Amino acid sequence: MKRLTLFAALLLTALLATACSRELTEETALEKLSSLSEFRAPFFAPMRIGEMVLTNEKAESADQFIRDTYGPLLDAGVLDVTVTDRSSWRAVILIELTDKGKAMCDNRRGNDHQAYVQVCYMVPCEIRGMLAVTPDKVVECTYAFAERNITPFGTFLGYTDGTQHIDTRTFVRSGSSWQVQ
Repeated sequence: MKRLTLFAALLLTALLATACSRELTEETALEKLSSLSEFRAPFFAPMRIGEMVLTNEKAESADQFIRDTYGPLLDAGVLDVTVTDRSSWRAVILIELTDKGKAMCDNRRGNDHQAYVQVCYMVPCEIRGMLAVTPDKVVECTYAFAERNITPFGTFLGYTDGTQHIDTRTFVRSGSSWQVQ
C-alpha cells in the first residue's frame, strides 16, 4: 500500500510538473527575451560626422557652437571638432571620431557623413501582458525594455537611462520548450 501511495504521489507530481511547464510563465518569457542576441549586444544609432557648414550667428561664434553642441563628446574624448574654413558669413567645421570614438562604432554601417555609434544597451525589464492565441501552443507577449548603460554618444543623441519602450513578441511552443519568433 505504501508503494502504491508513493507511486501515485510521484505520478501526480510528474503530471503537475508537465502541466505547469506547458504554460508560458512571465519569468520564462523574460528569460527567453533577455537571451536574444539583440538584447545582448549594444544598440547603435546614426550620428552625423564629416563637414558641416555654419552660417550667420553660428558662423560668427563657431567655437562657442562647437563647445555648446559637442562639449560632452569632446570631454569624453570620442570626438574631435575643428574649424577648417572661415569667412565673414560662414564657417566650415569638421566632425571626426577619435580612436576611442571609432572603437564605439559599428564599422559595417555608415559612411563619410554618418557613423553608427554605440548609444546604450536595451534590456527587457517587465512583462506587460500575455495573450494565448492558441492554448499551450502560441502566446503573444507584450513587454517593456529599457535603455541602460548610456554612452556619451547616447546622451548626445537623447537616450536616457531607464527610458522604457514597449514591444510585442510571439512565443511558439516547440516540443517541451517555448521559442521566441
